[in-house]
Amino acid sequence: MKAQLKKWYMSLCRHWIKNETLEEGTVFLCSFPKNNNGWLEEWIALHPNMPIVIACNKKVKEEYQKFKEEKNVRLLSLEPSFVFFREVLPFIAKQKYIFADNYFAFLAAFPFQKEQKIIQLWHADGAIKQFGRENPQNEKRSLVDQQRFEEVYAHFTHYIVGSKRMGEVFMHSYGAKEEQILPFGFVRTDAYFKKENRQKWEEEVENIYPGWQGKTVILYAPTYREYEEQDQFPREKIRTLEDVILIERYHPHSRFSSTEIAISNEALWLRTDILITDYSSIPFEYSLLHKKGTMIFYQYDQEEYQKASGIQPLMTDWPGVIVKTKGELCSAIQQRVEISYERFNEQWNEYNQGTTVQQITEWMKEQ
Repeated sequence: MKAQLKKWYMSLCRHWIKNETLEEGTVFLCSFPKNNNGWLEEWIALHPNMPIVIACNKKVKEEYQKFKEEKNVRLLSLEPSFVFFREVLPFIAKQKYIFADNYFAFLAAFPFQKEQKIIQLWHADGAIKQFGRENPQNEKRSLVDQQRFEEVYAHFTHYIVGSKRMGEVFMHSYGAKEEQILPFGFVRTDAYFKKENRQKWEEEVENIYPGWQGKTVILYAPTYREYEEQDQFPREKIRTLEDVILIERYHPHSRFSSTEIAISNEALWLRTDILITDYSSIPFEYSLLHKKGTMIFYQYDQEEYQKASGIQPLMTDWPGVIVKTKGELCSAIQQRVEISYERFNEQWNEYNQGTTVQQITEWMKEQ
């Protein structure tokens, strides 16, 4: 049934999308929660006369409602409907610049137009998990699915990355060519280079959680697993440690409940003293907020995860200790070994300088 639905979806996309003259518009395809941390506001301010379209799915719709009052911004829904196929898709397909934060199947139906730029912004600064062509699950997918994947990859004309390594990841994962890699930095990291933001995030924590002062804040933020998650986190043991605040943040699709907190991700990451994760991309941004610190990679299911999702071969120097048992994790927390992130940032954050939006703007002027 799923395969048939996908077939119908792509058939409708190809039916309604035509090869039309391009318009001088810019579209942002948004599907990943909390991927905008102020960079889109900066973009709109820099382009007051540019027609801008924000097209999003239902998962992130509410996040972008604040832009509906902007005079040059139009909000569109990516949820399948008659209006989506008949009006939204054809409109998006004829815009000159399309920025995506993820994989979008309907791109496979777009006609190839020389002047059109379809740019992958992505939703993470780096990658530990394998994806695209390197996803171990591909061998279980049908040939029709794999052909569609390749058609989508082929439509991306450029990839904006925060490091040479992330560029290499896209070469392996999406078949990107070296000349398609734009070394402008990961767009969300621009915010980390503004001093006023750091002060704002510090004040955010102080005002909302004054009781955290003098405490050790531990954040447990595991990634999503395609297979059934196991509850292997020794939260009760950790809570017995002196002067500890434990925050658990799970993936939206996880069966476990996250700790409810009223501060932004950036404020939480900045205040976190010990980051416990596994295969998440958070370390790539956490290391920009801290010159040194304590990261613990709790990989109790490393072999199973490697088989199901895969770990990037380029992830050779982990910015912290890897542990596999509850006992090892508790010991690592108590030892709290701090390491410098200088080498890690040289490998994965070399292009992040706080000027990504500006560099994209200058690049567009040259096209």
